Amino acid sequence: MGSPHSPLLANVCMNKIEENFKMAPLQPAVFMRYLDDYFALWSQGRERLEKFLKFVNQIDEQIKFMMEVEEAEWLPFLDVEVICSYGTPNHPKPTLKG
Repeated sequence: MGSPHSPLLANVCMNKIEENFKMAPLQPAVFMRYLDDYFALWSQGRERLEKFLKFVNQIDEQIKFMMEVEEAEWLPFLDVEVICSYGTPNHPKPTLKG
């Protein structure tokens, strides 16, 4: 994103493409975007994920989506490592005494 206008143009372009995502026969459980980077949680198997990727890559021939699949319980997204964890940590309230 070199130009100061690049984020704005990316948002306009990706919003238009996202309207077509809604027509996909399969949908991710979670689907989020930061500029032109997407993060999705998928629970329908690898084969269906490949079909979804094929569908979104047919929306605009000039825009091609790639995917990275979590295989070691973590996945890089932007400058963060997203870790897959099954469980919840305890979070004490600030008012907890003792």
